[in-house]
Amino acid sequence: MAESNPARRAVRALVVVVTASAALGLVPLAASRAAPETVLRSVPVEIRALLPRTGGAAGALTPNGELRAATAMRTARIRECAPIWFDGLAFTWEQSGGRAVTTVAAAGPDGSSLGRPIRIDEEGSPDPGTAEYRSGLRGSSYTWTGEARCVRFSMDLPKAAVVGNVRVLFINSSGTAEGPGTGPADAGPVAVGDRPAVPGSSRAISGARIPS
Repeated sequence: MAESNPARRAVRALVVVVTASAALGLVPLAASRAAPETVLRSVPVEIRALLPRTGGAAGALTPNGELRAATAMRTARIRECAPIWFDGLAFTWEQSGGRAVTTVAAAGPDGSSLGRPIRIDEEGSPDPGTAEYRSGLRGSSYTWTGEARCVRFSMDLPKAAVVGNVRVLFINSSGTAEGPGTGPADAGPVAVGDRPAVPGSSRAISGARIPS
């Protein structure tokens, strides 16, 4: 399925709005009768929980409660479950220093039945001079998951990166936020994010079980 530029811009706009305002609740994407209402929930992540379980000096908390990567590192894996059923997600965070951050995520109907993890790249950095650029706001690309309720993820941080205010954006664009089968019968999800994350793989990250 080809990626829709207007839909992609709309989802990216949602990422920007939620990052800037930390807004929670319903976010309608389209007023058209042909498309269901899009629902979005922004869930904050506890930064301390991202510290690697093995300890060591790779990562440490700053006095501001942010996570500093002394060397390139992968954070601990965190499980977050959404207050809605979602069919796509993205991640946002604030960052100073270091290069682009990559997120590794798997989604599924609950915290134990999760799909194959995939890598989600950072979306293009904000333009210099914008409020996003000055505040250090960053965001991942939008990823379609299929119907899911939970995600488990970790972040690959480059050396010298300092990150904070990490959020998971759970997005339902199928009208099924209350559960499978609750959406309109004549409308499907907005087509975004179906480009493979890595060669030979699918953007869908729900379905199969992976080890805990």
